[in-house]
Amino acid sequence: RLASVSKQFTAAAILLLEQEGKLKVEDAICTYLDNCPAAWQPVTIHHLLSHTSGIPNYFDATPGKAYQLTRTGATPDQIVALFRDLPLAFTPGASYEWSNSNFVLAGLIIERAAGQPYADFVKQSLLDPSGMLHSGYGDPSEAMALGYASSWEKEPMPFAVSALYAAGGLYSTAEDLFQWHEALFRYQLLDESQVQKMLTAYTTNEVGNHLGYGFLMNKIAGQTWAGNGGMFDGYAARLVRYLDNQITVVLLSNQDGEIFTIAEEIDKLFLQ
Repeated sequence: RLASVSKQFTAAAILLLEQEGKLKVEDAICTYLDNCPAAWQPVTIHHLLSHTSGIPNYFDATPGKAYQLTRTGATPDQIVALFRDLPLAFTPGASYEWSNSNFVLAGLIIERAAGQPYADFVKQSLLDPSGMLHSGYGDPSEAMALGYASSWEKEPMPFAVSALYAAGGLYSTAEDLFQWHEALFRYQLLDESQVQKMLTAYTTNEVGNHLGYGFLMNKIAGQTWAGNGGMFDGYAARLVRYLDNQITVVLLSNQDGEIFTIAEEIDKLFLQ
């Protein structure tokens, strides 16, 4: 399971729909959402993708209810109900706050603009054209690695991925994720201008990484990287592209830790 690495795909799906003329990132989200609260009227798709909407992360605002959904499963409407009536943390565009809620709403916008379920659009428009034969949304029919809280646990962690929806619901393999970056950065899915929108620094987070659409960006050993990581109960993932020399580094784990330390060592081996 990819957890927040899924956000790369959700952002790319939005930009593909823009490329097809079905939406614009400057559009107000309420154009595409039913029962849109008044507080969301100034929020645009751009604000969602850059985490500058001010819409609270439902795992922070309602942690007990949110984590319960990771055991029982949820529909997108059930997720949205957790944060629909909460006040914005700040005026849209005025600040930054990482929020799964942003990408849940982006998934619903994809469904409205594409006229088909999120899972189907992502598979048909991004995964299949990239040659990602072992990737998808939800639960694969076979071969899913069971997730464990640590190396000494004997029982896998229960996890209903629908609680993350478009913010973290994809699964994949290392080989498929390499194919994804090859297709994306060779402009086989999106044209160059759309990929550059993903890689534009719209804001900066608390540790100094720049935020694009579905990507973080920074430099290590003088090399520019773009990518992100994800972690949830029993799973962790990291997918980074070193843009100057076109190297992709993929780490996947069925434990929810340690790979980010391993990633630092890999970076040193390749780049220092």
